[in-house]
Amino acid sequence: MYIGLYVLIFAHHVNSVCQLCAGELHPLAHGCETFPIGEAIKKLKQLYDSRKSSYLSSVEAGIAKLKEYKEKIHTREKAAMAAVQGIMTERQQVERAIAEGEDSKEALMASKTNVTSATTLEEIITSLKISRDCENRVHLWTVTNLQNFPKCVTAQSISKWLEVGGGGGVYAIQNVDGVLRHAKLTLEGGKLLLHALKNEVPPNDALKLQYERVRALVNHNSALIFLDLAWGKSTPGSVYVRLLGDTGRGLRFLMLCTGERGMSYLGMSFQQDSHEEGITLQKFRDSPDGKLADVPIESNQCPKKVSVGMVGSGDNWQFDHTFNIARQSEGTMSQFTMYLREHSIPVDTIFGLVDSGLRTVVLASAHNPITEVKVQDCGVITPMD
Repeated sequence: MYIGLYVLIFAHHVNSVCQLCAGELHPLAHGCETFPIGEAIKKLKQLYDSRKSSYLSSVEAGIAKLKEYKEKIHTREKAAMAAVQGIMTERQQVERAIAEGEDSKEALMASKTNVTSATTLEEIITSLKISRDCENRVHLWTVTNLQNFPKCVTAQSISKWLEVGGGGGVYAIQNVDGVLRHAKLTLEGGKLLLHALKNEVPPNDALKLQYERVRALVNHNSALIFLDLAWGKSTPGSVYVRLLGDTGRGLRFLMLCTGERGMSYLGMSFQQDSHEEGITLQKFRDSPDGKLADVPIESNQCPKKVSVGMVGSGDNWQFDHTFNIARQSEGTMSQFTMYLREHSIPVDTIFGLVDSGLRTVVLASAHNPITEVKVQDCGVITPMD
C-alpha cells in the first residue's frame, strides 16, 4: 500500500525516493528530486501516526457521545417502565375489582330472590340477614374501589410520562354537559404544573386524563398557585402564591386560576392598587360571581395586618369604625391584590402569600402603564409527594 510516496525503482535511484512528485506513478522525469529511502520510511511512519491519531480521536469522541446518549435512553427507559408498570398493576387491580363486583352483584341478586320466595318467618329472617350481609359487602366494595381508582393518576406517574416525552403531551379533560375543555400538564423546574383550562383541542397522540382526577391531587387548603406575568416585550416572570388555609376567597382564587368554573384570570390586566401598596387585577368585564355563587365568603375571617408579599381579594375597602378594620366592598370578590408595602390597618381579605417571584411583582408595579401587565398563564402546582 502506497501512502503519498512512491519508491522509484530505477538503477540509479534504487536507494532514493522522488520528493517533488511523490505518489505519481510515472517514470523518473527531468527535474525530479530525490531523498534517501530511510528518510522516506520515517516520513511514511509519521504520516501514518498522524492519520491514525486523527481517526482515533474521531471514533473515541463518537463513542463518548453515544455512551452519553445511551445513559439518557436508559433513564427514559426506566421512567417509562415505571409508568407502564404502574398502569399494568392498576389494570390487574381493576380486573380483580370487577370480578369482586360481579360476585357481589350475583350474591345480592340471589339474596333478593331468596327474600321474595321466602314463605316462613324463619326463611324471611334468614334471607334478610343474608341480604344485609350482601349490602354491606357491596358498600365496602364501592368505597374500596370506586373512590380509589384510577390510582395510576398520580403526580409521579404523570411526571414520569412527561420525562419520557411520550406522545403529544399530557392533558386533563373536563366535560361539563358535553362541552370539553382541556388543561395542559407540564414539568418545569421539578414542578408539575396544571395549566388553566382552555377550549383548545389537544394533539391526537396526547395522553388524556379525567380533569377531576388530576384536580383531586391538589389540596386547596395549602395549594401553590402560579401566575406568569408579562408586559411589552419582557420575558414572562412567574409568581407563586401559597394559599393560607381553607378560605372561600382562597378557593375562588384557585378556581379562577384553573378556570374550572368557566372563567379564568388568563389575559386579564392589572391596575395600580388604590392605596398604592401593590398591584391589583382589574375587574372582570362579566362577573364570575354567578359561577362561584356556591363558594361562601367568610364574613368573620380573622383580620390580618398587611405585610409585603401578602395576597388578598379586592382592593375596594371600606373602613369599619366599629371593629377598627378595613372590609372589602361588594362586587370585587374575584379581584386580588399582591401587596408590596405594609399596611397598618388590619384587613379581613387576606388568603395567600407570595411563595416566590416577588421580584416579578415589583417589576410589574414599576411598569408604566400598569395596565400593560397581563396574566399570560396561570394554574396550580400538583404536589409530587
